[in-house]
Amino acid sequence: MNENKRYKLFKLILIITILNVFGIFLYENVVGTGLFKGKPEFYIETIKPEGKSATLNETNGDEISSYVSSGKPGNHGDAVLIIGDSNIYLMSRNKREYEKKYDRKVYWLAESGAGAGLIGDDLVVKLGLVNPDYTENSLTTADKTDVLKEIREKSIGNIVVMLGVNSLGDGYAKDLSGKLKKISETTGAKVSYISILPYIDKSKYHISLADILKFNSLMKDELKDTNIRYIDAYAIVESIDGYKNETSDGLHYSKKIYDNLFDEIIKLIVENN
Repeated sequence: MNENKRYKLFKLILIITILNVFGIFLYENVVGTGLFKGKPEFYIETIKPEGKSATLNETNGDEISSYVSSGKPGNHGDAVLIIGDSNIYLMSRNKREYEKKYDRKVYWLAESGAGAGLIGDDLVVKLGLVNPDYTENSLTTADKTDVLKEIREKSIGNIVVMLGVNSLGDGYAKDLSGKLKKISETTGAKVSYISILPYIDKSKYHISLADILKFNSLMKDELKDTNIRYIDAYAIVESIDGYKNETSDGLHYSKKIYDNLFDEIIKLIVENN
């Protein structure tokens, strides 16, 4: 091989090496942070122009009281921890926007498809067991998270949980409410439960609206006379004009709905502190 061919071969190898290194850098530092990461197919932007939504300032006292029932547990900080399934995972896609808007630290633990068992009997959350491609953990770097430990170490004063649509049933409601009570009693933090959202049957899921309404009712009864807030997200979403047009599959909603719902959750947490 003459000198010219060796030089061309060396140059080709060098270019390939640089491109590989650059590709690895992009994957680890850009894709990993979500800048180029594609949104799941069940995530949609607002489908139609913004409609009027019912917010805290636009409703009367009776409507607000129907959204939330609360007690007065202790408080250990202003940070919020939100734990949930695909709807919380999708809501977390807008986490930077929310933190900037409300100037409040919000941690997320979520996995698409997760049921009430996402929170273990030992109050440890294990991510990646159901749908590892769609998880969110801004609380720790591990897949296994000791909720009680993190609440204490990170000055988390509010824990919000939205689970149940993937595990409808009396037993699951009793199990989940028991874990929420344990978190509240053990930490003294303010715990809130977000009800399951309205389901619009579009023949994509084998879910019964009657089962959702029953589960919401069971959770509300289980949490009655406790220090745990029951946030009626079903009613909040129903109060938004055209909400039925803001879902492509009947179960997951557009950014418009998640923005309105998060807005109400934060306002209700602040108003009831």
